[in-house]
Amino acid sequence: MDDDNDEHEIFQSALQRIDETLTFNAATNWHEASGILEHYQPDFIFVDLNMPKMDGFSCVIEIRKITPLKDIPVYIYSTGISERDGKKAITVGATNYIVKPASFLDLCKTLKKILQDESSES
Repeated sequence: MDDDNDEHEIFQSALQRIDETLTFNAATNWHEASGILEHYQPDFIFVDLNMPKMDGFSCVIEIRKITPLKDIPVYIYSTGISERDGKKAITVGATNYIVKPASFLDLCKTLKKILQDESSES
Protein backbone atom coordinates (compact mmCIF):
# COMPACT_ATOMS: atom_id res chain seq x y z
CA MET A 1 0.00 0.00 0.00
CA ASP A 2 1.52 3.25 -1.16
CA ASP A 3 -0.06 6.47 -2.38
CA ASP A 4 2.49 6.75 -5.22
CA ASN A 5 1.71 4.76 -8.38
CA ASP A 6 5.33 5.01 -9.52
CA GLU A 7 6.33 3.16 -6.35
CA HIS A 8 3.80 0.43 -7.23
CA GLU A 9 5.43 -0.05 -10.62
CA ILE A 10 8.93 -0.19 -9.15
CA PHE A 11 7.83 -2.61 -6.44
CA GLN A 12 6.03 -4.85 -8.95
CA SER A 13 9.05 -4.87 -11.27
CA ALA A 14 11.32 -5.85 -8.39
CA LEU A 15 9.02 -8.69 -7.37
CA GLN A 16 8.79 -9.93 -10.96
CA ARG A 17 12.58 -9.92 -11.22
CA ILE A 18 12.77 -12.06 -8.08
CA ASP A 19 10.02 -14.49 -9.12
CA GLU A 20 7.84 -14.21 -12.22
CA THR A 21 5.08 -16.24 -10.57
CA LEU A 22 4.44 -13.70 -7.83
CA THR A 23 1.16 -11.82 -7.96
CA PHE A 24 1.11 -8.15 -6.96
CA ASN A 25 -1.92 -6.14 -5.85
CA ALA A 26 -1.57 -2.44 -5.12
CA ALA A 27 -3.67 0.05 -3.21
CA THR A 28 -3.15 3.77 -2.74
CA ASN A 29 -5.04 4.00 0.57
CA TRP A 30 -6.70 1.95 3.29
CA HIS A 31 -10.12 2.04 1.62
CA GLU A 32 -8.74 0.42 -1.55
CA ALA A 33 -6.62 -2.03 0.43
CA SER A 34 -9.50 -3.18 2.62
CA GLY A 35 -11.54 -3.90 -0.51
CA ILE A 36 -8.73 -6.03 -1.93
CA LEU A 37 -8.17 -7.81 1.39
CA GLU A 38 -11.84 -8.81 1.59
CA HIS A 39 -11.35 -11.02 -1.47
CA TYR A 40 -7.69 -11.92 -1.45
CA GLN A 41 -5.39 -13.19 1.29
CA PRO A 42 -1.81 -12.16 0.46
CA ASP A 43 1.39 -13.85 1.55
CA PHE A 44 2.93 -10.47 2.43
CA ILE A 45 1.73 -6.92 2.96
CA PHE A 46 3.92 -3.84 2.52
CA VAL A 47 2.60 -0.53 3.84
CA ASP A 48 4.13 2.90 3.23
CA LEU A 49 4.51 4.81 6.47
CA ASN A 50 3.62 8.22 5.04
CA MET A 51 0.23 8.27 3.36
CA PRO A 52 -2.56 10.82 3.39
CA LYS A 53 -5.65 10.26 5.55
CA MET A 54 -4.34 7.14 7.30
CA ASP A 55 -0.65 6.57 8.00
CA GLY A 56 1.09 3.20 7.89
CA PHE A 57 0.82 2.65 11.64
CA SER A 58 -2.96 3.00 11.53
CA CYS A 59 -3.16 0.72 8.49
CA VAL A 60 -1.22 -2.00 10.31
CA ILE A 61 -3.57 -1.70 13.28
CA GLU A 62 -6.55 -2.14 10.93
CA ILE A 63 -4.92 -5.09 9.14
CA ARG A 64 -4.29 -6.86 12.44
CA LYS A 65 -8.00 -6.54 13.32
CA ILE A 66 -8.85 -8.80 10.36
CA THR A 67 -8.62 -12.34 11.75
CA PRO A 68 -7.50 -14.13 8.56
CA LEU A 69 -4.65 -11.60 8.21
CA LYS A 70 -3.35 -11.68 11.77
CA ASP A 71 -0.42 -13.97 10.89
CA ILE A 72 0.42 -12.44 7.50
CA PRO A 73 3.83 -10.70 7.53
CA VAL A 74 3.32 -6.93 7.34
CA TYR A 75 6.23 -4.60 6.64
CA ILE A 76 6.13 -0.84 7.05
CA TYR A 77 8.48 0.95 4.69
CA SER A 78 9.50 4.52 4.11
CA THR A 79 12.24 6.55 2.47
CA GLY A 80 13.33 7.55 5.93
CA ILE A 81 12.27 5.78 9.09
CA SER A 82 13.71 6.55 12.49
CA GLU A 83 14.58 3.89 15.01
CA ARG A 84 11.71 5.22 17.15
CA ASP A 85 9.24 4.84 14.28
CA GLY A 86 10.65 1.39 13.54
CA LYS A 87 10.00 0.33 17.12
CA LYS A 88 6.50 1.82 16.92
CA ALA A 89 5.85 -0.14 13.71
CA ILE A 90 6.59 -3.39 15.51
CA THR A 91 4.60 -2.32 18.57
CA VAL A 92 1.46 -1.72 16.47
CA GLY A 93 1.78 -5.13 14.83
CA ALA A 94 4.17 -4.89 11.89
CA THR A 95 6.48 -7.83 11.36
CA ASN A 96 9.31 -5.41 10.72
CA TYR A 97 10.17 -2.20 8.92
CA ILE A 98 12.42 -1.38 6.00
CA VAL A 99 13.90 1.77 4.55
CA LYS A 100 13.12 2.08 0.85
CA PRO A 101 16.40 1.25 -0.85
CA ALA A 102 17.99 3.92 -3.02
CA SER A 103 18.40 1.69 -6.08
CA PHE A 104 16.25 -0.83 -7.91
CA LEU A 105 18.84 -3.58 -7.42
CA ASP A 106 18.97 -2.90 -3.69
CA LEU A 107 15.16 -3.11 -3.58
CA CYS A 108 15.34 -6.49 -5.32
CA LYS A 109 17.92 -7.72 -2.80
CA THR A 110 15.86 -6.47 0.15
CA LEU A 111 12.63 -8.05 -1.09
CA LYS A 112 14.36 -11.32 -1.98
CA LYS A 113 15.80 -11.55 1.53
CA ILE A 114 12.38 -10.87 3.10
CA LEU A 115 10.69 -13.50 0.91
CA GLN A 116 13.40 -16.07 1.66
CA ASP A 117 13.43 -15.35 5.40
CA GLU A 118 9.66 -15.63 5.68
CA SER A 119 9.56 -18.80 3.56
CA SER A 120 12.16 -20.47 5.77
CA GLU A 121 10.11 -19.62 8.88
CA SER A 122 6.96 -21.24 7.47
